[in-house]
Amino acid sequence: MLRVLTYNIHGWRNAAGDIDVAALARIIAASRADVVALNEVFHPLETPDGQVALDELSHRLGMSYAFGVALMPQFAFAPLASYGNALLARLPILAHAGHHLTPVEGHEQRGLLEARLLLDDGRTTLSVYVTHLDYLSEAVRLQQLAAVFQWTVRDRARPHL
Repeated sequence: MLRVLTYNIHGWRNAAGDIDVAALARIIAASRADVVALNEVFHPLETPDGQVALDELSHRLGMSYAFGVALMPQFAFAPLASYGNALLARLPILAHAGHHLTPVEGHEQRGLLEARLLLDDGRTTLSVYVTHLDYLSEAVRLQQLAAVFQWTVRDRARPHL
């Protein structure tokens, strides 16, 4: 059985507005997930102790990761960081790619992270797609889903998530 978790980490900020990778790692570890899809990830973002947050989270969980850029924002606390989706996995990540979804005027650019994992049998691959659709407009979400389906249709005959 493969356990999967999806989690919006709100730019690494907890409810108090602080970056607390250790607490995030405890929450994810408690889920016992094998594959974790993360949304609203800044990367590379340094933690207060000078570590790259995604590297630290990956290390704490004993998982590998892939990151896909959705956009390049300019925030004072993360001036050089990209913003997008990430995937953590206990399984080997064989390849990954980030794709931009169709831009919509007046709405945040969204991305799709595609990763190919090797399952425990050592032969079968699993394609995993991670995205974070617009929350303001159903019409925009439908446009974004049309773009997602253009990428995911390639895996219709293979295991995918």
